[in-house]
Parts: sequence; C-alpha cells; structure tokens
Amino acid sequence: WSSIEMQRKRIMERDGLSAAEAQQRIDSKMPIDEKQAHGTFVVKNDGSPQQTEDQVKQIYLTITQQAGYTQQKQHK
Repeated sequence: WSSIEMQRKRIMERDGLSAAEAQQRIDSKMPIDEKQAHGTFVVKNDGSPQQTEDQVKQIYLTITQQAGYTQQKQHK
C-alpha cells in the first residue's frame, strides 16, 4: 500500500487528472485499512523500489518456509 498522498500523486501523473479528480477516484475504492484486513501479507510501496523488492523477498521467504519448501527440495 501507499499513502493517500502518494496514491493521488501517482494517479495525477499517470492519468493527467486534477487533484480533485484523483481524490474522487481514490474515494471510490475500498479504504486501504479494509484491504489490509483481507490480506495475509501487505507490501508498503511508497518507498524506493529496493525497499519494495526487499519486502517482497521477505514475504516470499516466509511463504516458502511456511510451506516447508527449501533450496534442497527445489533442486531434487
């Protein structure tokens, strides 16, 4: 997830919308706290690409460890 401010900025840049139009689009979606409540993992993507990648790698490791998947199993 990213902050409302970051979402608004990204929408405005990507779609050429005004701040009010971007906010209207954000307001029409499920609130972020509700989305987070439905997820098992949440990636906060308002930092650098490296920070986002690090979070995704950690989630991947967690999932594979929970599943009992190891490098040894992968190579067999």
